[in-house]
Amino acid sequence: MIIKLLAVLHDIYKHFIIYSLRTTFLQLTLTIGGSYLLSWLFRGILISSGYPGLSLDNIFSFLANPVTFLLLIIYLIILALLVFMEFSFLVEMLRYKETPIELGFKRIKTDFKQFLFSISGRHLLSFLAYLLLTIPVLRFFFSSALIERLYIPTFITGELQKTSLGQVGLMLAYILIFYINARFICTLPLTIIQKETHFTENLKTSWRMTSGRSFLTLSGLAIISGVISFVAFITSGLLLGIVYLVFPKDSSQLWFLQVSLLSLVWFIVFIASLLIKLASVSYLILDLEQHDVVDIEPSPKRKKSRWVRMLLLNCFIALGAFLYNINILSSSNPKEVDIIAHRGFVDMAVENSLEGLKASKKAKADMVEIDVLMTKDQKFVVVHDDNLQRLSGKSTIISQSKAKDIIGKRLRQNGHISQIVSLKTFLEKATKLKMPLLIELKTTKNQKNYGTAFLKELRSLPLNPGSKIMSLDLPLIESIEKHRPDIETGHVITFQFGDFASTKVDFYAIEEFSYSNHLAKLAHKRKKELYIWTINDQDDLKTYLQSSVDGIITDYPNKARRKQKHLMENQDYLSVISRLFNLD
Repeated sequence: MIIKLLAVLHDIYKHFIIYSLRTTFLQLTLTIGGSYLLSWLFRGILISSGYPGLSLDNIFSFLANPVTFLLLIIYLIILALLVFMEFSFLVEMLRYKETPIELGFKRIKTDFKQFLFSISGRHLLSFLAYLLLTIPVLRFFFSSALIERLYIPTFITGELQKTSLGQVGLMLAYILIFYINARFICTLPLTIIQKETHFTENLKTSWRMTSGRSFLTLSGLAIISGVISFVAFITSGLLLGIVYLVFPKDSSQLWFLQVSLLSLVWFIVFIASLLIKLASVSYLILDLEQHDVVDIEPSPKRKKSRWVRMLLLNCFIALGAFLYNINILSSSNPKEVDIIAHRGFVDMAVENSLEGLKASKKAKADMVEIDVLMTKDQKFVVVHDDNLQRLSGKSTIISQSKAKDIIGKRLRQNGHISQIVSLKTFLEKATKLKMPLLIELKTTKNQKNYGTAFLKELRSLPLNPGSKIMSLDLPLIESIEKHRPDIETGHVITFQFGDFASTKVDFYAIEEFSYSNHLAKLAHKRKKELYIWTINDQDDLKTYLQSSVDGIITDYPNKARRKQKHLMENQDYLSVISRLFNLD
């Protein structure tokens, strides 16, 4: 394994310039061209379906349309082809190295025809299943630029992690998926190298190749990633040290030199990520073939021209990243983003409890998000789960129980103890604390009269100023908006592609997985607010506090407030420039 690692790293070092140029070209082409192509195709699918966007509200009727379903299959096939083209380009570049890129394209054309054969018929399902299987562990294995933003939404994993059984089950599921991905890791290289074999056969071959001790050799991938990351870290760290130590924070007169150094740091990080992917592919194909590698030594003149192209490419990409990020930051103000405590402050109290409400006030949250369920006798209580098993230890169904049997029931979570209260009691306490609420109405099966009952209850509720109502149930929240236009209403969105399903509500609360700058602009163009949930990671908090969202729903309002304060206090020239390149 050591010899193999040294061979890969030596190859990367020897052909660093040509690899960097061509992988960057590939990344830009796929990220810009491929993404726009897929976006254009998806808009065509939406037009044919008659829906403004794809969401959980319309997904079943969306798929029931024969034309839409056929177009969706075509979309997936094109996605599969683009993913294959990316890896084919990488493999051919490793096989033929310094040969002119025109010859490489000819070989990719041949590989492309072979790939169509390999996924023909039922083997297409194998390929699509393979892509889906890689989604949970993309950060650990080399992935396509077109699917690397895919992941399991945090609202799914977050809910699973709230119970010990869920945590264990999720961990075991990740271990199993990680293991299966490791066993199938040679599949794509095999598909490119081996001719006239179907994709399913390559899956089987990869499984055999990674059995026994061979499985341990895959640790070389981690070593390769570590070596390249270490070199990039040291290099970029030295440059950042120069920027922060040599230049005062307010030295705007040296802006050109600062931007140049920071853009170089950004480019080093960018190239390192591409080389890790390339080195991983190289490590895998080294054992697959030894006979078909062409290594031509470039002339000194050609080497010099490549350094010039590398410099120009660095300037071009850095300028693009700079303009993209400055456009985002210029349209955002961290101070104007509301911090919304998700179900109260769950670190300090049981979720949806009066104690959590008080803790949220102390943490200086702008609002508190709570969940409301309806009992069998049409009374409303503040709790998230219809089944109280998770928090009470006993299986009690709220929608099948009377309010007198639910209110006052003891709940336990993370060492804290509380009890269920009615919505009226919760609102009275929130009014005393002057804390606005973001009330989510949660319906269960066979509760068609939820809206009527809630509107009736609403007449006697002490709804404090600034409070808002939202729901995942679109017809319900549109009904609330129709009968009570004086109250701000919102649609909770767990899954969204394309346009919003409704324009009748006042705001949208969207899960992070479905958020995009395009959706934020679309919402604001229609004078709607956009909230995002549930943001807990420090880097994510920083990102969305500098985005166009109007509010962040988080389990940690204290951390979000500290991060917001940090961003507001560090508005000097150098800090802003660093954030433009995501280097702070």
